[in-house]
Amino acid sequence: MTKKFLKFPDNFLWGTATSAHQIEGGCNNNDWSHQALKKYINKIPWADKVIKNIPDAGIACDSWRRYQEDIELAKNLHIKLYRFSIEWSKIEPHNGEFDQTALNHYKKILISLKKEGFVIMLTLHHFTNPIWTAEFGGWEKKKMIKYFLRYTKKVVAEFGDLVDFWVTINEPGGYAFCSYGIGQWVPLKTNKFKMAIVFKNLIKAHKQSYKLIHHVIKDKFNKFPQVGIANDLQAYSNYRKHNLVEQIKVYFIYNFSNHLFYKLTNIKTHDFLGVNYYFEVRTHKQFNTKTKNDISVKHEDRHLTDTEWVIYPRGIYDVLYDLSDYKKPIYITENGIATEDDEVRIRFIKEHLEEIYYAIKAGIDIRGYCYWSLLDNFEWAAGYRPKFGLVSVDSKSQNRQLKASAKFYSKTAEANGLWWNY
Repeated sequence: MTKKFLKFPDNFLWGTATSAHQIEGGCNNNDWSHQALKKYINKIPWADKVIKNIPDAGIACDSWRRYQEDIELAKNLHIKLYRFSIEWSKIEPHNGEFDQTALNHYKKILISLKKEGFVIMLTLHHFTNPIWTAEFGGWEKKKMIKYFLRYTKKVVAEFGDLVDFWVTINEPGGYAFCSYGIGQWVPLKTNKFKMAIVFKNLIKAHKQSYKLIHHVIKDKFNKFPQVGIANDLQAYSNYRKHNLVEQIKVYFIYNFSNHLFYKLTNIKTHDFLGVNYYFEVRTHKQFNTKTKNDISVKHEDRHLTDTEWVIYPRGIYDVLYDLSDYKKPIYITENGIATEDDEVRIRFIKEHLEEIYYAIKAGIDIRGYCYWSLLDNFEWAAGYRPKFGLVSVDSKSQNRQLKASAKFYSKTAEANGLWWNY
């Protein structure tokens, strides 16, 4: 067996990612919180439905208090890039009232990360909204843009000298689709018209916040910020490659799902492209059935994650190559697997990194990789069942334990590459 070392570029950033609601705990004032929804049960029509159908994050990983411990864990992985989000509802618990204590707490986290030499990628919106915005309809209403810009301006003025990359919105298409298209996430609505309105408002929010962030940071800190989104992107393919109709269908799906937000916001409002990649979607036509997108492909008995996503490493190469036409720096902002089998996680990371290496060798400007996630955490409608973390977290004691995959990833980051056997 021959071994070959796949060396990544010298300035490549190895990292990991988390989000506030999923790890912090104490997020008791947003639209995913049972505690907040119970207070608004008579004001928000869908509150009772969410309480009955969506798990509560509760204390999560208690990272609001244990952030220094988590920073140490990340440091020990030999990574330099840390992507995390801040919780809007903690910073602005009431309309127009900013909590300086919460802002100071986040500043402590940022300063601590900087002291440890981290490059910081900060996400402003990662699915959750303050409960007071839900009362008037949230992203269904145009005025939500104004409130998001006010929050953004405050945060940027506070943290602009500490943040290296700004992610305005995490997975805008995924948020609109899962929350308003198929009703799996808060507010559990299935209304395609409202889904389109939400998507439109997220587009406007990004465009305007992009300009705002650049203006505030240039004016106050005399710096040029890097601003973008973390976009959920899938690889799409059809079974019958000779079938022109199916090929055209994939072409349109690619453009609608993976490129629409870039096209409607104008690629100039993206200083970098953030890629969240997890799985492939295949389109096929079975006998006497309508064509459908089949994510799980259960009927083929393929290797699936615990979230029933097909494992397809080659897909990340396809997605990255597809984005190369934009001529923008690319960062993988999320890539990970839900599994209890850590050997499977190691193989998942290795095989996806191999494809990223090939994409770099093909001339694509890929500058960093964040594994999702640092910790086993709250996974939205799925609760705490899926385990994505490099680090396990005991739900009672909150003790952290490095997994074998964390040690593999640490060695990869330290070596700036990995061995490939053939």
